[in-house]
Amino acid sequence: ERLANRTERVGGRVYFDHSRELGPILVEECQGLLERARAHAWTLSSCIRSRLRRLDHGASSSVNHIEVHDGPIYTDPLETERMIRYTTWLDRNPPYVPLWVKSSGSFLEGASHPEELIERAAALGIPGLALTDREGLYAATRAHVAVRDLQRNSREQNSPGPLAPKLLLGAQVAVSKARTHTLPALVGKSLLDDHDQVLLLAQNREGYGNLCRLLTAGHRRAPKGRSLVTYEEVSQRSSGLICLAPSAASRPRLHDAFARRLYGICTRHRYEEECAQEFMLRETATKLAVPLVAGTEVLYHTTARRPLQDVLTCIRHGVPLSQGRRLLRGNHQPALRSPAQMARLLADSPEPATRTPE
Repeated sequence: ERLANRTERVGGRVYFDHSRELGPILVEECQGLLERARAHAWTLSSCIRSRLRRLDHGASSSVNHIEVHDGPIYTDPLETERMIRYTTWLDRNPPYVPLWVKSSGSFLEGASHPEELIERAAALGIPGLALTDREGLYAATRAHVAVRDLQRNSREQNSPGPLAPKLLLGAQVAVSKARTHTLPALVGKSLLDDHDQVLLLAQNREGYGNLCRLLTAGHRRAPKGRSLVTYEEVSQRSSGLICLAPSAASRPRLHDAFARRLYGICTRHRYEEECAQEFMLRETATKLAVPLVAGTEVLYHTTARRPLQDVLTCIRHGVPLSQGRRLLRGNHQPALRSPAQMARLLADSPEPATRTPE
């Protein structure tokens, strides 16, 4: 019916309104569809091959296109454009996933909303982001909705757009340094101030449940806004969780419980005392055969939020801004960094940064 009583031009050929010409027209159209489908498949497979080569051989060559030896590149489908751009970015920059990110859910500490962090991570090409608010999962729902909305908007606008980062949920947990299996029903200030910080990331639903139970136990014995657990409790609830230990002293006490799910986190905020801390961390990691990952404590999505974070810090400690110089961060390192920026920061030891996607 579409071809009746009119002229059709297909593939450079003109067909007239004869019934015997209907077959060649359909054959020509089907052949075109088949060629485009094959080209699309070749393009996707070349992206995968390029990615695997980079992972297997550690290649860091900078390329501007994907080489396809089996056929032409067909880039009309939006998904193919998105895949090519992401694979090209992976070839130019080492992978990096921020694993210590605090949002406004960390009351009077995080200076950016979870939606802003998700959008900024997508704009920077970060493949994933771990939301680890202080002693709670306060912003988990908002972050999940932000990722879902970003994915939906990209489909509705029919545009490649930025890739929505994969969301990892976790928390920064305060663990008492006291060598005791139990804590009093209501802990005092001395115990609250004497603690280590560990980051716990949920691998699955079981891990998420264990993290929630652990946080509940810590909040029940501490004043409002604070939490404290023991190393024994963390070990008992370790199933389904990944532990990142910034402190070298905390790693031996968690090694047996987490085994291969225990990592040391190498932080570089450009503070003078971090040099000695990193030396001890690497020494302990070598002794216990614990891998290291890189990261910085992210408190805001852009450096423009630093003044706000300074104000929040002074409010939290109850001091005027003019007297809180020693309490404030000394630079802009708590901002969300791109993979290229983290690569420059860890140029002398890039392995911890490339291990973060694990």
